[in-house]
Amino acid sequence: MAIFRRDRVFLTVASFVLLLEAVAHTFGAFAALPDDPAVQGLAAAMRELRTPLGLGMEPSAWDINRSLALAMTVMLLLMGAVGLGLPAAAPDDPRVHRRTAVILLLANLALLATWIAYRVPPPLLFQAVLTPILLLAVLRVTPVASRTGGRLSDRR
Repeated sequence: MAIFRRDRVFLTVASFVLLLEAVAHTFGAFAALPDDPAVQGLAAAMRELRTPLGLGMEPSAWDINRSLALAMTVMLLLMGAVGLGLPAAAPDDPRVHRRTAVILLLANLALLATWIAYRVPPPLLFQAVLTPILLLAVLRVTPVASRTGGRLSDRR
């Protein structure tokens, strides 16, 4: 299978880790709240606090939190799909592979910085694991010449 080619293995692994993170994030974000009275009180207060945001909409702080949690799931699924889909669309073009890996590495570093700044361990651990894998994906791209045994093609 093309996604498991030697020059693509790190990007493939990173993409599957991103998909796994999306699933773990969704389960974590929508798990039942602890029975701790302080947590239950906070959740109740978030459900009651409403803010008019225009267009006749007045979501609660809880609604905004849930929508952002779902947006994070969608973003992680998209990152994983891009990591698998773009190189598969141009399997013989190392530029597509490298650019996809670079874009995912940069997005991952931005997420890592966010989780460090806000001290959120579960996603921080995922991004900390993904960073070296994506870096290897960027560095491991095989040039066209070494795959074809000849000179570099016109693709650069």
